[in-house]
Amino acid sequence: MDISAVVVSFNSEKFLRQNIASLLQQTVPFRRVIVVDNASGDGSRAVIGSFSGLEPLYLQDNIGYAAAANRGIAKAGSDLVLVANADIHLDPDFNRHVLEFFAAHPQAGMLSPLILRFDRETIDSAGQGRSLALYPLSGATIVRPPAPCSQRGRCSQSAAQRPCFPCPPWRS
Repeated sequence: MDISAVVVSFNSEKFLRQNIASLLQQTVPFRRVIVVDNASGDGSRAVIGSFSGLEPLYLQDNIGYAAAANRGIAKAGSDLVLVANADIHLDPDFNRHVLEFFAAHPQAGMLSPLILRFDRETIDSAGQGRSLALYPLSGATIVRPPAPCSQRGRCSQSAAQRPCFPCPPWRS
């Protein structure tokens, strides 16, 4: 199992250096680190270009957060994809904890870890409803593509009854 990171940036120059450094300094490295710049007008592109070991995707127009994230996800090609804002900073063991979690919980499809504010003490979010919080980390949402449906989405069970999901578009 592997994990890639997709960071969506728009005029995020003041956050990017620390953000990218935390992504590249994981004890278990990301397979790919993709930074999607949503047509920034500040110095974001210069900061992105100053790092080796990541894949920049420079957009000509600001297409919005979700569309930019989807462009990065389409390039990731990993079992797991971290979709993150440019103002987050990850604990160095973030990937190790995430991979351990998914190995222990193969039925899980998404993870929202404990998110701390910049003071690293105030809790911003601890997941929703039935989420399991991990070691205290700073900001992120992990998206795991669901297992492909063995019947390619043509089974007779209702969506609520079937144990699988249709193939996501980035895996077809």
